[in-house]
Amino acid sequence: MRTQIANGELAVGQQLPSIEQLGEEYGVALVTIRRAIGILVKDGLLSSSRGRGGGTFVTNRPELPTTSFPITSRIPELKVTLIERASNRQIPPDMAGAHKHLSSYDWLRKVHHNSENKYFLMDTYMSAELSPFIRETTDHGPMIIESLAKEFQRRRVRVVTTVNVSAADQETADHLNCNLSFPVALIRRLYISRAGIILVATRATYRADVFEMTLKQTAAEFLATRTETSVHPSKNNIPDTCA
Repeated sequence: MRTQIANGELAVGQQLPSIEQLGEEYGVALVTIRRAIGILVKDGLLSSSRGRGGGTFVTNRPELPTTSFPITSRIPELKVTLIERASNRQIPPDMAGAHKHLSSYDWLRKVHHNSENKYFLMDTYMSAELSPFIRETTDHGPMIIESLAKEFQRRRVRVVTTVNVSAADQETADHLNCNLSFPVALIRRLYISRAGIILVATRATYRADVFEMTLKQTAAEFLATRTETSVHPSKNNIPDTCA
């Protein structure tokens, strides 16, 4: 709801539907709706009153929290080149995890670079039904997710993000012009429908020397969205000794 207010989908002065209607629209319990409205009233984004002529109204617009990659964003003349594309691909198990997925997706692999260096790879697995919503060619054009933003909001898509550090395999090293086992940062995102099915899966593989992730939020947004970090030790990924 905060995002809908920030982007103007819920305009200042607009009255929200009833608690019951919002519960049905978002697919959550009424107590959750009341709690969300209470938070937004406290933050000054909504006002709520009872009685004749009462209701809940939008009173102010917040700034959207933003995630940015300041190192790569400062790289001059950053370009995007399509490396490969294919249809009828399956999402790799390490990306899909236990989430439901379709039998096939359209797959794109791109590299982000300038004339001197290559910085990160982007693998995208997209449901074919979403192709009509892409504004223009995805070979060199805008990020696919930017084109799908409004459609994702309309469908109430949920996003699951995983960030971890790994080492470049030979294929990644070749694409990014780095040594084998060079440290890389992986950002994996799943865009999941209300039915629990993966619509889009992306994996960005950054050279660690150009990666920096910044998330800007208010304290309320951070406390509402913070997630646990976890460690999954395994003999396969933890060496006995370090050179």
